[in-house]
Amino acid sequence: MMNKKLILHVGCEKTGTTTIQKALYNSSSRLAEAGIIFPKSLGYINHTKIIAAAQDDDVLDNIRAHIFANTGMSLKRFRIDLKRKLQQELNNHEPWHTLIVSTELIHSRIVNKNEVKRLFEIFENNVSNIEIIVFLRRQDELALSRFSTALMAGHKNFDDVFGNIGGHAYLKLPKGRVVKDYMDYYDYKSLIQRFEAFVPRNNIKIALYSDLLHSGNSVEKFITLAGLDSNLVSTNIDNLNTAISVEAQYVISKLNQKIRKNFVSGIRNDNYTKLQKQIAAELTGKKREVKRIDAESFMNMFLDSNEWVRRNYFPERKQLFELDFQKYPKDIDYSHLPSLLDEYVRYYFDKSYSFKEIEGFLSRLKRLLKCTKHNIQAINRGVIN
Repeated sequence: MMNKKLILHVGCEKTGTTTIQKALYNSSSRLAEAGIIFPKSLGYINHTKIIAAAQDDDVLDNIRAHIFANTGMSLKRFRIDLKRKLQQELNNHEPWHTLIVSTELIHSRIVNKNEVKRLFEIFENNVSNIEIIVFLRRQDELALSRFSTALMAGHKNFDDVFGNIGGHAYLKLPKGRVVKDYMDYYDYKSLIQRFEAFVPRNNIKIALYSDLLHSGNSVEKFITLAGLDSNLVSTNIDNLNTAISVEAQYVISKLNQKIRKNFVSGIRNDNYTKLQKQIAAELTGKKREVKRIDAESFMNMFLDSNEWVRRNYFPERKQLFELDFQKYPKDIDYSHLPSLLDEYVRYYFDKSYSFKEIEGFLSRLKRLLKCTKHNIQAINRGVIN
């Protein structure tokens, strides 16, 4: 454990995170030879399993629901099993000196200090030093980019780009806890202070997404912040998450009102995901726009928070983000979309009949077999009696 380091890439969402993860995954063999581990045990490319392990006990979001339904594990057993598999993977790579973990869902789903503490406990027996890497994007641009992702995840309302929309991902929350996007998601002071409670400020490395337009891509910036040898990581990775057209957004929002993104069991409705991607590919058109006054009003909510970040992390700058809103139209009207696209809504809804609410016997049997397998393995290891 001596002198072993964790580099924890926490997002933010919509800042090239998927591209960074793909680059690290594609380069994992070269990195491992240099003593740098990008683990597979925490999730394929995106290490979302640590989110399921770190969240408070009574939280149930779409990530947890899918994992628990697919594995048949309880939360307690899942946490034990995740640590065991990570430890096994790290032991197999000895000697190593750096562990890189990346998931943008830390930004959106780990929202209090207890969850951050539980997150760090996953790694506490293996590292002695922790560095945080976070990319920040201007909040109005983040909201606009995020909206496509929210719709693909099941959000139903077409009209609330700047709304408090994070709740769509949760099936259950502890009593008294509510989703507060304006504090937990868009407020960067709040985000950073969650980690400052556990990590020295000098160990928190921040990049501004807007700067990448002038200084390279997100992968190159990540390499610099992480202090990696640029020869170890491939930087020739295409942008893997592109926004969908406003026409596709409208159709998907309407279908989301009728079709489950996840079955009642928690298992993802993969057939519907495929249909969503088909819609995004077939309904190409103009990108989503918002009114200038709405974007400016939204940004005004975060001026104090952004000033705190500037003062503490970018004192050389006059302001954290350039606040030019001229790129937005003075007015935008999407009232014509129903008459233009409702026929497409009916067409794609008809295509969904074969799968929209049917989980199927084989799917349930598969989960039962997995649950039985994990119980047998746990008994053999002495985890349960």
